[in-house]
Amino acid sequence: MCTNAESGYPLFWSTFENFDEYFHQSLEECCMAVFGTDKCQYDDVCSTPIPTYSPSETVTAKPTKRPTQKPVTESPIVPPKKKASCEKSARWHPTPGMEACSNSLDFPIAWLYEDGNYLHSTSEECCLEHFNDRKDCVVEEVCTYRLAEGEEIDSIEHDDSTCRSSIPWHPSSLVDKCSNGLDFPHKWIYDERYDHFLQGSAADCCSEYFFSRGIDCIVEDVCIQTVSYTG
Repeated sequence: MCTNAESGYPLFWSTFENFDEYFHQSLEECCMAVFGTDKCQYDDVCSTPIPTYSPSETVTAKPTKRPTQKPVTESPIVPPKKKASCEKSARWHPTPGMEACSNSLDFPIAWLYEDGNYLHSTSEECCLEHFNDRKDCVVEEVCTYRLAEGEEIDSIEHDDSTCRSSIPWHPSSLVDKCSNGLDFPHKWIYDERYDHFLQGSAADCCSEYFFSRGIDCIVEDVCIQTVSYTG
């Protein structure tokens, strides 16, 4: 059966490796892809009628002798915002695609045990070791923290004069965290079918992919800079 329901499907269908296989722009495309015909059984959640009961009766409440008291409302207690603090970061290393130096936790585990000079104490050491033949070195500084549903956290304050323009928040390729880094398919920006992958804030991304499943969200806040080092 083909459906346009927004939930009830396995989460791995939403990863960018599987999205095109399971999601389609029309009912006909879904039927053709799954059943080999342009007509098939379907569930259109937008056209499901709301059940009504007839005949309908209007019940008029009897007037009360005592005046109705106005309900007492209390102002909601808004918890203070917490400052985001970076929980985890790795030693500096080249990204797996050798585009930049990064302190993210995403690198081959084998690098911890190899004598290949992949892990460094500073971004400068990483740039000089791996990108010394280039004029500039791209540095990806990552701050990782945990966000719970309903929790208000001030985002990391980056220096706009050095950090590149903001990247939309999006789930990681394994859908295990929300990030504003460059590691996502750029077709998400130009194809409206992928709009739901890109969010305006970390909280929006977390709400879409993690809070809806009742779990906390790992946030990866990235500042990308281009620097020059000379060996």
